[in-house]
Amino acid sequence: MGRDFRSLHNPENKVADSFLAILEPTKEKMAFLAVNFALPQWFARRIPWRLNKVINDETGFLRDLCRDIVHEKRASITATKATAKELEADILGTMMLGGDFTDDELIDQMLTFLAAGFWGNDGEEFRPERWIDTDKNGQLVTNNTGGASTNFAQITFLHGQRSCIGKDFARAELRCAVAGVVGRFRFEMQNPKQKIHIAGAVTTKPVEGMHLRMSRVDDW
Repeated sequence: MGRDFRSLHNPENKVADSFLAILEPTKEKMAFLAVNFALPQWFARRIPWRLNKVINDETGFLRDLCRDIVHEKRASITATKATAKELEADILGTMMLGGDFTDDELIDQMLTFLAAGFWGNDGEEFRPERWIDTDKNGQLVTNNTGGASTNFAQITFLHGQRSCIGKDFARAELRCAVAGVVGRFRFEMQNPKQKIHIAGAVTTKPVEGMHLRMSRVDDW
């Protein structure tokens, strides 16, 4: 998104704190949710409840932050006259050039992937070792965090009471599938000179596809 929130270097990160204040499940928040289900929301929002102020303050901060980023990005695109081809790997830039979203709608979308800033300056790099630690016995073990400073950097399965009940199984299944395929086959580009262009808004993928040649690894 064009901004590093320095969350890896600053344990007291305001963005992470805001997500935590809103999403961290507590008994009070469950009661608050029940009240919002039982009563009209306009009425529930007028109840002098501490959580109403917390949610208003934190969502206001996050929306203002996203609004600033949107304005900065739009100004940058205008100044550099960037093309869709140049921005094909830039999620926010691609959404802007598409013209399908107003600024307020862009802000709504950004709130779902704002946590990208928690990965630091190398968040866009393919670095599998970020998911691997070495234990006290010198064995390689998965760390389940990827080096991010907060769980809210990973929102694929959401968090709290409404998180995906199958998330742990899905992660284990994916590890097994990747290990089975990568271990059994050797991969190489069908055309070693092919340049890979990544594009997409919500998900990313090679624009022209990525054609591979696979050969079986013996004795695996």
